[in-house]
Amino acid sequence: MNSKVGSNQSLLSSSILFCAIFITIISGIIWQGGELFWFGPAGACTAALLLYLIHKNYRKPVTLPASAINRLLILFAAWCLLTVLWSDVPAISIIRALTVVSAVAGLYCYFFITSSSLPWKQLWNVVIAAGLVLFIYSCIELYIGISTPNSLFFNKNTHAAYLNLIILPTIAYFLISTKPTYKFFLGAALFALAFSHALPGSRGATLGQFIGVGMILLVASKHVGRKVLAQFAVIYTAALSLATLLTSNLFRFFEFKVQDADLGRREIWEGAIDLLKDTPWYGNGVGTYWLLHPAYRHINDPSSGQNAHNDYLQYWIEAGIPGLALLLLLMLAIAYYWWAFITNTDNNTTKKIEVTGLAGALVAIGSHAFLTFNLGLF
Repeated sequence: MNSKVGSNQSLLSSSILFCAIFITIISGIIWQGGELFWFGPAGACTAALLLYLIHKNYRKPVTLPASAINRLLILFAAWCLLTVLWSDVPAISIIRALTVVSAVAGLYCYFFITSSSLPWKQLWNVVIAAGLVLFIYSCIELYIGISTPNSLFFNKNTHAAYLNLIILPTIAYFLISTKPTYKFFLGAALFALAFSHALPGSRGATLGQFIGVGMILLVASKHVGRKVLAQFAVIYTAALSLATLLTSNLFRFFEFKVQDADLGRREIWEGAIDLLKDTPWYGNGVGTYWLLHPAYRHINDPSSGQNAHNDYLQYWIEAGIPGLALLLLLMLAIAYYWWAFITNTDNNTTKKIEVTGLAGALVAIGSHAFLTFNLGLF
């Protein structure tokens, strides 16, 4: 009787946990920087989730690994918070800084969750579920005649970038999965997510995804059977082909022209660089770019002026040299740890492919960030 009650309580706790994570993800997706109604649920659920996990694990010693990645992430979040002190608009900067701090909270959540015997793959299924919500939404947009479906996001690039974070690890899990039922689920999810990703035809995100896929195949090709690789090739190619057949947007990737790729970015960057010249070394405060940009805006700038369309340049303006340096060092640390992990002969091959899927997702986002504003998805 007691074991049954304990089992029911465990199921209830897991259900609450999954719901909190799902609400956090969806709220974060819908929140585009202006709708504070959605910032509240995303932040509240993250905080509630962290407090819940601390309560469940307060007797268990849970510590973050003493790695450069964790230290740099915490330092970067702390510096973003510090810029609030000299920001001309502290209310805006604190909101933006809190979105960065949520990444640290999410890191603590991850270690608390894994220490409470809740498998990471179960959590990943929640992430896939959130991605499938975007797939359904983009299919509805396609059905009602929207030529460039971007689901719940403000633009197609952010939609595609977010899906890259899900697609690339899902590819890795598909390649290493040994259970037929779960492999079928991953294959179906991969098709849906890759199809939704290809619908709007974001060239930067597509290129980033191809780089990530190349990384995964480079590591997996010697250890995964040809049959599994062929299954992946069929699923992936079919998804891209169907999306291209329905919208033709992905054709633009193969019709690349320098003048088309520019899309006014040269003018945007000229104005941003002029702003940078008047920026103190410690930055203007995170989240303030769009408020300061109008005074430096190029006369031919076609954008809304909300972002610099280069996250590294924008962080340089907002968080100064220390913020940009910490961000770049964080990325270098991730690259170093990935390379060290996959070249270590003592590590399991399955884990190498899994880690490469996660690293490939970050590479896809990081490379795309040179042309757009997706680093907030980290």
